[in-house]
Amino acid sequence: MKKKLNSIVKNQFGTVSPWIKNNLCRDQKRNKILLDIASGNGRHSLFASSLGYQVISADLKLEKLYIIKNNNQNLTINIDFETKFNWPFKDNIFDVIIVTNYLHRALFKNIFNGLKKNGILIYETFSIENIQFGKPENPDFLLKPQELLQLARKYHMKIINYEELITNFPKNKAVQRICTKKL
Repeated sequence: MKKKLNSIVKNQFGTVSPWIKNNLCRDQKRNKILLDIASGNGRHSLFASSLGYQVISADLKLEKLYIIKNNNQNLTINIDFETKFNWPFKDNIFDVIIVTNYLHRALFKNIFNGLKKNGILIYETFSIENIQFGKPENPDFLLKPQELLQLARKYHMKIINYEELITNFPKNKAVQRICTKKL
């Protein structure tokens, strides 16, 4: 248990996902551009920034972006990704894109196109089995079996790491996690 606790990084805004931590740390080069989609309170944005990434934190909730901006030099963008045609970024500009606990299927093409060649996508969100544990319960916000894996293959991405599991730490939840590279 002690080893498990030591593998989790915590900043003042919450616990960094071990999935993000372990896969993001594989790429230690400085000054790469990282997009944190639905960044929330910035736990992953701040972690990535501490590793030397130039971070763009994007979220719908303006008050959360103020918190991030006031605690770091990250660029923040107030955006509703679910509004039709609301992807303000050019193709091939991000070295890394991370997404946690967020699913809007209409964004997948933009996410993959937004990555540079050899860019990394680190994605972690709830799968359909999560219904047994509570929210989210809406199937529109839950991944189908192997959905992230199928999407990575559809866009001809190299799969670095993939998991589909039920975890009980820090709470019970069913998730899919993928780390891919754009070829």
